[in-house]
Amino acid sequence: MKRITLPIALFAASTLTLAAGLAGAAEIRVLTPGGASPGVRLLAAEFIKENGTQVAVSSTQPMIVRQKVLAGEPFDVIVQSQPALDETEKAGLLRPGSRLGLARGGIGVIVREDVPAPDVSTVESFKHALLAAGKVVINNPTQPNGAGPLTISILTTAGILDAVQRKWRVEDIGPGSEVIGRGEADIGLFNLTAVPYSVGVKLAGPVPPPLQLYTSYDAAVLATAAAPESAFAFVTFMASEAARKTWEAARFEMLPAKPR
Repeated sequence: MKRITLPIALFAASTLTLAAGLAGAAEIRVLTPGGASPGVRLLAAEFIKENGTQVAVSSTQPMIVRQKVLAGEPFDVIVQSQPALDETEKAGLLRPGSRLGLARGGIGVIVREDVPAPDVSTVESFKHALLAAGKVVINNPTQPNGAGPLTISILTTAGILDAVQRKWRVEDIGPGSEVIGRGEADIGLFNLTAVPYSVGVKLAGPVPPPLQLYTSYDAAVLATAAAPESAFAFVTFMASEAARKTWEAARFEMLPAKPR
């Protein structure tokens, strides 16, 4: 993944210079896919409290994030999965040197809230739970940079893709979670950071480590940002060590800092 190093130092210097004036800065408009939204929203609230700068977060499906950026809709900060942000960067839509790594989220096994959670802590117990389920819900496996393709890879590696495919139901994460909450399916495999747990579902556990796959998210300032300095201050805030506990509270793992 290509990184441009020199402008970061310049950006950081300008951010420090302007930090004292952030309270009066324009609202920072952030566009994020739903998978990253829980962590981004929590950090936006913290940033507002600490700096007095308003942050408006809009979240939607990954493909719609891309469509909005290509259409030139007015946002200052974009959060995307690393492969998707690679494409945005290659299209020349980012301010050079403003891209930073944030956090990653894995795939979780979701069940109805009022049933005993199956053991999914080992590869064998995970496979048993999926094979024993009557109906399994997954995200769209053809949607790029989403949980669906990761789920296909997990099931393939586990050697149970064909067996699960015969009984799966493809739904977006919101409707899919509601299907499980209503008892119309037994198990869902979703991005565990984005599940709407309030609809009567719970996390049985993450996919076990030998099989687990992650969506890693980066953030950057868009080339058309109206408030680029304030926007970069927010990107830096989300990528800082101070944000670690907030990411973890939202079920993310923070990405290790990389030298730029």
